Amino acid sequence: MTRMERRRRRRRILRIKLATTAAVLAMTTASIVALTGGAAETVPEPTPQPPALQAEPVLLVAEHDSTYQPVQMTAEPAQEPEPVEEEDENEKIEAALLEQGYLHEEIPLDFDLQCHLIAVCEEYGVPQNVALGVIQAESSFTATAANGSCYGYMQINSINSEWLSEKIGVTDLTDPYQNIRSGVFILSDLYGKYGDWHKALICYNYGEGGAQEHVFSKGYTTTSYSRTVMEYADAWAEVLA
Repeated sequence: MTRMERRRRRRRILRIKLATTAAVLAMTTASIVALTGGAAETVPEPTPQPPALQAEPVLLVAEHDSTYQPVQMTAEPAQEPEPVEEEDENEKIEAALLEQGYLHEEIPLDFDLQCHLIAVCEEYGVPQNVALGVIQAESSFTATAANGSCYGYMQINSINSEWLSEKIGVTDLTDPYQNIRSGVFILSDLYGKYGDWHKALICYNYGEGGAQEHVFSKGYTTTSYSRTVMEYADAWAEVLA
């Protein structure tokens, strides 16, 4: 084999080796791609940067002012608000009710009791002037009046306590509010039975049994008591008008 032939053979062997190596590399790359789902990204190496120059801190020093004087803050005393004069709300309401004629200074009951009397008279259907006439005749508008077993503004007899408790829940006949409610309720009950204020007042004064025995059985339909109460009632009607 000549030298030329040996060279050709050597070059052919090298080409075969190169081709084989390339094929192996291609197969390996394909396998990696198949396993990872894509080619791996190549992260470029960071380019080295020169170290940054750090500036030295500069210290600022303020010049001392020898003329400086601290300012003293003096807190001024808080001023109390001037009292505001407010008119009592109850007085406003009472003044309005007086102006409208709902309450009356002529009636010797305080305004709370007047309002209570108006309310129970409306509740039980008794004219206010008649109730005022009874109070005037029975106690002269004295809350603490007592005569035997009769008590208060309308002189309610304690014999009626249980009945009144069952009917309207009264528990104390000496309480002015309960006393007025009791008296107005009794007047309403009696007027409902007899339909005449004189007869109702006679029963209020005597009791129903006493009225039948001493008055009605003798043919009387009025008494000095019933007439007095109705005279008072007429006078109060003028005040209330």
